[in-house]
Amino acid sequence: YGLENRIRLRPADWRAGEFGVAKYDAVLLSQVLHGKTSDWQDLLNKAFRSLQPNGQLLIHDFLLNSERNGPLGAALFNLMVDVFSEHELLALLKLAGFAEPSIRARLSMGTAIVHARKVK
Repeated sequence: YGLENRIRLRPADWRAGEFGVAKYDAVLLSQVLHGKTSDWQDLLNKAFRSLQPNGQLLIHDFLLNSERNGPLGAALFNLMVDVFSEHELLALLKLAGFAEPSIRARLSMGTAIVHARKVK
């Protein structure tokens, strides 16, 4: 798409300090928010602090439905690792200060893309 000169990827270890001093346009958290045992609060707070105003947070992870009984891939993964429901994750994003959290796409095997933004 001709965006090679406009996008820089910066890997980070979310367990080792902050995400850096830069105010980023976007943060992607992929397969690291596996429920209550994932240090989700610390991770979401770090992501919030690292974003500039109107910065975008994208989360790719397993996500249960509101009844916590599907989709199948997320329900099976939940047997091994605690998985958030859609309702739980959207509420936690608001609690961390993010605005307008929403499910943007439901992918195969029970994963989803969740979007939120920083307004302050």
